[in-house]
Amino acid sequence: MDSLEQLRSIAQQCSAFDPIEKNILSSDVARKDGINCTMCTHYDGGKCRIKDEILTSMDQT
Repeated sequence: MDSLEQLRSIAQQCSAFDPIEKNILSSDVARKDGINCTMCTHYDGGKCRIKDEILTSMDQT
């Protein structure tokens, strides 16, 4: 399981990030804590190919 900090970092780097709700980016949570993978349509209970690719590239730097 990925930590919330990892999910935030991945979402910030993801060019395919697609918010699950139209106004989620202006929500109090997003303004306070930033975006994370759980706010994206591609995140299906942690099964996101894009997330895995970004996490792998982050591990190599």
